[in-house]
Amino acid sequence: MSRELLLIGIDGAVPTLIEEFHREGVIPNISSLIEEGVFTEAYPSPPCDAPTNWTTIATGATTAVHGATSFSSTSRENPWTTG
Repeated sequence: MSRELLLIGIDGAVPTLIEEFHREGVIPNISSLIEEGVFTEAYPSPPCDAPTNWTTIATGATTAVHGATSFSSTSRENPWTTG
């Protein structure tokens, strides 16, 4: 049986502030998601930057396995950068 999953990640969000705003009722849409789903804090995979961590979340693999370690990418065969 397959189930649908919607993952919402707010890059740079401070979980304690989200919890505080949820308790105060000032973020009703996010509060609805928290109450009907799951809310948790994610711990970063070194190095602590967005490409590394989103790749870890998407693949379930560590940095050593997936190889995404920064905003840029270069190789001898394809010396380009996205950063």
